[in-house]
Amino acid sequence: MKQQNATSNQRSSLMLKDLVLIGIFDVLYLVITMACGCMGIVPIMYLIYPTIAAIIAGPLVLLFMAKEQKAFAFAIFGIIPPALMFLLGCTYVVLVIGIITTLLAEVLRKIGNYSSFTWNTLAYAVHSLWMPGVLSQMIFMRERFLELCQPMGDAYIAQLVQILTWQSMILVAIGAMVGAIIGALIGKKLLKKHFVKAGIVA
Repeated sequence: MKQQNATSNQRSSLMLKDLVLIGIFDVLYLVITMACGCMGIVPIMYLIYPTIAAIIAGPLVLLFMAKEQKAFAFAIFGIIPPALMFLLGCTYVVLVIGIITTLLAEVLRKIGNYSSFTWNTLAYAVHSLWMPGVLSQMIFMRERFLELCQPMGDAYIAQLVQILTWQSMILVAIGAMVGAIIGALIGKKLLKKHFVKAGIVA
């Protein structure tokens, strides 16, 4: 009985290999999201970058969820990107939104016992809202955000001021969630064998 409990605890607790796997997947995820973020060189493209990034990263994130079905694995994975953005100079708005969306995503995964494709997809969709959070700095910390964008020039800033409104941010948030769902569905199709092996169910 004690041996069974020890085995159960080992399976439910994060090990060094889990942290290594989290790190590897985070690096890949950051490469995708930052590459898509470069679309923001053209201001209007800023509005669709979260959607594109969520679609492309979908298979990667769902594969991570299939491999890591332990409590708080996704919480660690999810908090690293917004935390890194904060360390690189973004305002605390990005970090706060990242923490909130990541914790909500962890709760959703827990509801689905970490093995439900539907709940994992919802978790990914909620977590993807951290990317619109980067743009929401324009709403919550306008002056600081414009300071960060100053090297891009006055014309660039003028366009940002025009397009980054409350109304557009709502659309960006919806787009990110829709993109995440599309990415998850693509991942399900591409990674069917991995999902079956991991016991991922609808």
